[in-house]
Order: sequence, then C-alpha cells, then structure tokens
Amino acid sequence: MYWNSRLHAEHGRLVSSFKPEDVVADVFAGVGPFAIPAAKRGCAVLANDLNPNSAKYLLKNVENNRVGYASCREAHPLIRVSTQVTGLVRVSCEDGRDFIRRSVARVYDDPSPAYTGPKPSKIQEEKERKRLRRLKAEGRSVPSPSVIEPGTPRRTISHFVMNLPDSAITFLDAFRGLLADDSRDLRGAYQEMPMIHCHCFTRELEFEKAEEDIRKVCIFWLLILEIL
Repeated sequence: MYWNSRLHAEHGRLVSSFKPEDVVADVFAGVGPFAIPAAKRGCAVLANDLNPNSAKYLLKNVENNRVGYASCREAHPLIRVSTQVTGLVRVSCEDGRDFIRRSVARVYDDPSPAYTGPKPSKIQEEKERKRLRRLKAEGRSVPSPSVIEPGTPRRTISHFVMNLPDSAITFLDAFRGLLADDSRDLRGAYQEMPMIHCHCFTRELEFEKAEEDIRKVCIFWLLILEIL
C-alpha cells in the first residue's frame, strides 16, 4: 500500500474541484485518500485498487466514514464483501486498464444515486433524535420525516483520478475508444468528456521547469502508446 501524508494538500486541492453531483472514478484508490473525501462531498465514487490489502482497508474506511457499503465486483479471493451496492462508494479490485475500460459501461448500466444534498453529521443526527424524543415525551406532535425528491441518477463519469505517479501515464492507452460501444449510447450520454487527472513525478522544484519536464515525459509516453 502507498501512502504519503505530504500529499494532503493535493488531496484537498483536487477534491475541492469536484462538484457534489459528479461521479469520480479513482483508478489507483489505495485506502481512499481521494475516494473518501470525494464521497463526503457528495460525489459518487468508483474506487479501484489492484492490491487486495488496499481494497480491504478501503472497504473498512468506507464503512467507518459512513459513505455507504461497497461492492467488490470480480474481487480478489481475500476480500469477503457483499455484492450489494448502496451508498456512494463502489470498490473494485482489478487491473487499472480493465477498470478504466469497464467503468463507463458500469455507471451507464448501473447508475449511481442522484445527489440529494449534504449528509448530516453524527452530531446533527443525534441532536435531531434527542429533539424528537423530547417532543414525544412532552406529548407534542412529532413532524413527519422530510422527503427529498429524487433527482436524475448519475450515469456518466466526470473525473478519472490516476494517483500512481510512477506509472499512471502508462495506463492512458486504456482510454482509447472508451465511448465506442455498439450496445450503448455512450457518446450521446456524455455532453462533456471526463477530466483525467494523471499524477507524475518530477525532480524540478520551480513550477515552470516542473511543468516543462512533465510535458516532455507525457509527450514521450503518448508517442510510445501511439495516442498522439
């Protein structure tokens, strides 16, 4: 498992750019440093990691952070979870390329629930329970629970996060022909193409030099992968 506490600012920067109604596909999710905060923001998340131990603890973090129970489709034998999907996060344990190629169809066929507003905190929920108990004890009428009208299920991915700086760029070929599907109208469903956030390493410290260095690396790999 890979974890770097110095990336906390990057986690916050990227997650803050997501809209609560977005669907985020986290290709190399690890234990969830992007997936969990994104789900807390309201995003529906497909979180994947090839390492079964990472996927195992990601599932635990999903439960501990109250962002839904996850399914692990085609899971590694070490991961014992239900295939039922509820909540905001779905966890898979598979190769990054397979995950990328399957993710668009998965969300299209099995849409994530619509965003219904911010979820109350544990403290807010406990205060509300106490208030209702007090009203009942005083013999006063207890208001009916409010009903939020369901919105449109989320069937398209807005962001792909590729936080594996050492080799993420080598997976970009998996996006070729992603929306080419004769059995589904994927091209019609996507009014905007997903944003791909591909993390890379550089030894340069100055922003301009770092940007130039990363561009060179990207062009090299894009040529190798025959994407350009």
